[in-house]
Amino acid sequence: MAYSSTTSSLAVASRSSVLTELEIYRDEWKIKKTLTKSDLGDQSRLLIYKGCVETHVLPSMADAVKYVLHSKDRLRVSVWDYDTQSLHQLDFKYWPSSKSYVLTLKWKKDFVKRRNLKENDQIALFWDPDASSFWFRVLHQSLPYIVS
Repeated sequence: MAYSSTTSSLAVASRSSVLTELEIYRDEWKIKKTLTKSDLGDQSRLLIYKGCVETHVLPSMADAVKYVLHSKDRLRVSVWDYDTQSLHQLDFKYWPSSKSYVLTLKWKKDFVKRRNLKENDQIALFWDPDASSFWFRVLHQSLPYIVS
């Protein structure tokens, strides 16, 4: 038996050279991002690339919700912080100028400051269609810069 951590599967080879794979881990965190200065700045917004939203979020949203997003209006969404088990309300909208989607409103207060997020921290999101909400988690926090 051999385990491959890169494919997250258990591969078993039999004497007849038949290879079967059993999936033992499924990564629900479809949208992953390394935070930039602009994600942490005074605009209080998290930029999410259009392709990620079109692939992993929009297909499971209702048509009425998609209409709101494309009408240059905001959509109030719940964001469940998986790590701290806390629920937050943010605005989700499309920004044509950057051709991307953003989470705004209390992003800076509820996530950047409360979670002490810094540039190069890695976060992940996924859209839960059953709850019509985002789930958020911090995958990796960069070490603080120390001046000696």
